Amino acid sequence: MEPIDFDIIPAWLSQLFALLTAPLRAPFEPGTLFHWPFLLSTLIIGFAVFAATTGKGPLSFWRRYFNAGVWWHPSARADYRYYLVNGALFPLMFTPFFAVSSLVAGGVRDLIGTSVEVGTIGWVATLIYSIGFFVAFDFGRYIGHWVQHKSSFLWEFHKIHHSAEVLTPFTSFRVHPVDLLFMSLTPGLCTGVVTGFAAVFWGADIGFYTVLSMHAGVAAYHAISNLRHTQIWVSYGPVLSRILISPAQHQIHHSAEPKHFHKNMGWALAIWDRLFGTLYVPAKDENIVYGLGDGSDGEYHGVARMYMLPFAKIWQNLRTKS
Repeated sequence: MEPIDFDIIPAWLSQLFALLTAPLRAPFEPGTLFHWPFLLSTLIIGFAVFAATTGKGPLSFWRRYFNAGVWWHPSARADYRYYLVNGALFPLMFTPFFAVSSLVAGGVRDLIGTSVEVGTIGWVATLIYSIGFFVAFDFGRYIGHWVQHKSSFLWEFHKIHHSAEVLTPFTSFRVHPVDLLFMSLTPGLCTGVVTGFAAVFWGADIGFYTVLSMHAGVAAYHAISNLRHTQIWVSYGPVLSRILISPAQHQIHHSAEPKHFHKNMGWALAIWDRLFGTLYVPAKDENIVYGLGDGSDGEYHGVARMYMLPFAKIWQNLRTKS
């Protein structure tokens, strides 16, 4: 038996500390949803829309959307606790995305083959690949989200996210690890195909445009995406909402009202919801009650419950059917 190498223990402890403190460092970490430019853009865009639609100022905005009824609601407090734990796991759960995307890309490239010589990649190729990657990523997220809603097994895990009774940006992290794992696989498959074909045509050195250490399209979307999980109504109007999913449309997705169930499952693009009949475009500001709609939301307002209750409910369902 080889002796334990105690010299590596400090490195392990350092990595563990970095992982556990990741949620607290998020505002200062490029590539995260809570990076400060995205938090700042959320406030600026949210207030600008509020001021334009109501004619009221910052104090009214603060009182309406930053009151204790929302931010100190039992559901919100559960989100904060869960974020401190799950926020550390969040980056790890995207490892399968990169692994699957890379494997699929390599498989496509090997299957078709390429004779492209290594050289300078032109801006047109980079632009086409950037757009293709973003669309494939968005489609993969839609498919994964659709399956989560339609599969009785996966729905038990996805219910964690929908059990939020109020929405704050922390609700973005109210996601079960099984949910995270599955949602990293479907975009990985789709982007892998696009990357594989890009490598066939332009070589393996092809890359996409980046901003703030992430895909430029994702970064642009994150400038407004935190508004999806707020109660600030930001709509794109009847025309643009058929192309892009607005924060208001995602808020409707969280509605407890039956007519809103399983609607607006898209991430950034609304075209998939249009194709598959799940698009809902609000005609006006709707007074939304959030949650599952069956009175069970409170069951999930605890960290241990969020992790374990889906397994208990699946086991209960299996026993009932047997």
